[in-house]
Parts: sequence; C-alpha cells; structure tokens
Amino acid sequence: MAYATESLATPLYVVGQSAVVKSAIAQFQNLSVDDKLAALWCVDAELERSAPPQTTQTARFQLAAGWLATLETMSPATRLQAIRAVVANENTPLSRGYGLLSLNTKLIAWEVLFAWMNEGSRWQIPSGAGRSKAAQTLSNTIVSKLNGGDKVAFFRQAIADMGIDPLA
Repeated sequence: MAYATESLATPLYVVGQSAVVKSAIAQFQNLSVDDKLAALWCVDAELERSAPPQTTQTARFQLAAGWLATLETMSPATRLQAIRAVVANENTPLSRGYGLLSLNTKLIAWEVLFAWMNEGSRWQIPSGAGRSKAAQTLSNTIVSKLNGGDKVAFFRQAIADMGIDPLA
C-alpha cells in the first residue's frame, strides 16, 4: 500500500491560536535576530515565573544532547554566532541539526540554552538586544497581554520554524 506524504498548509501548533498570539508572532517575525533572542528570553523568564519547566523528559533531552554538546565545544563568541544562525534560518551544520529536532526537543534545547545564559557561563544575549521600539512593544505584549497558555503557544511557534530542515 502506498502512502502520500502531504504537508499541512497550517502546522498543527498554529491551529486554534488566539488573535493575540498570532499578532505577537507577526511582530516577532519582523524583529532583528538579536531582538528575537531577547524576546525569547523574555517569554522564557515569564514562563519560569508562572510555571516550572515542563520539558524534563530524559529521552527527549538525549535527542537534544548531541546538538547542545556541539554548542558547548565552541567559544562564547562562536556559540552566539551559531545560535544567531539558527534563529536567522541560515544554512549551517548547526541549523540543519536543529531543523531535524522535533518541536518538543527544540523546547528542551531552548530550556537548556536559557539555563546556560542565566548561569552566565556559556553565552549571553548581546547588550542592546531587545531595546528597539518593536522589541519593547513585543515584550510589553508578552508580559501584559499573553496568558500562560498563550505564552507557551507563542514560544512553541517562535522556535518551531527556526533552523533549516534538511529533509524538507
């Protein structure tokens, strides 16, 4: 029996999103790479305040571990450039590796990346990131207009399409 594989016109993580999440995603997509990193960090901080991390699945962490290990071997400056390349959808080995991860594994990867950033030992968002008017507007939307579920939906959609899917 033959099966046809057909991509959905609208990814499943977009179906049923509120208008405010869709608007926030549209704002996010128009930001610079560094402002996108700042926005992701803002929503991650908001999620940590409202709920404990949800992505503690060991099997999924193992899938992200190789990708994260590659980042760990880099100098902080090279690591930041590699993360920027993923956010900018540049065709690099690390972006292709990220593109192969499932959405839940991407969530774990970002959880680890932001834990590293909060430790201050492995990478930092560049100074000045998130200070543009558009980034400030989005940060205000995230903090004041998105409820907990909307923040999760925003974060999931924002990270879902980053990187390059080499199989697409």
